[in-house]
Amino acid sequence: MPAECEVLVTGRPCAVLAIRRCTNCWRAYCLTHQYLRRLSSGTEATDECSECGTSRDQSLQEQRAKVDRDKAAIRERIRLAAARLSQVGPPSRLQLMEPVWKRTIGRKGNGYYQYLPASRQAWFVGEFEWSISGSYSSFHTAVLEDGSIVKVVPIPEMQGQFQVGPGGGRLFNETDLMAIADRVEELTR
Repeated sequence: MPAECEVLVTGRPCAVLAIRRCTNCWRAYCLTHQYLRRLSSGTEATDECSECGTSRDQSLQEQRAKVDRDKAAIRERIRLAAARLSQVGPPSRLQLMEPVWKRTIGRKGNGYYQYLPASRQAWFVGEFEWSISGSYSSFHTAVLEDGSIVKVVPIPEMQGQFQVGPGGGRLFNETDLMAIADRVEELTR
């Protein structure tokens, strides 16, 4: 005898012919009570009943929200410590340089970069992995006076001078935020 849907509807089982059993709770469910996962390209049928799928999604959203709150709190720690650093001005400050394109007389497009001191202050916090277009590389990492975390690269022709690394990117391992926050706070002492 075929199974009937065991998902409760207004306190009683649905009782429509079931299509399969949930992989979490093992209740039989019908096509109406099959959980459909929302994707950017539409929906995808799963092997879960609607109750298990919904509760799993809610717990995942709660976990993501907690991680986002934790990251925001750490970034705020970094921002506050960087503000203290800009007031105290410890000697470990990096000399950031900004490339400025200088056009030469002659053909269009000819010129060179002249490096001028940047108006922003920065402090070296260590080397961390950065993700840039799907590849991962280790870069010197600095915190700017506004709390921004940037990768910095040495300028080959100017020993001891750095510029903010080109190409954007993001920290590969977000748990490095805690290490960066600790390092910036350590610099304020």
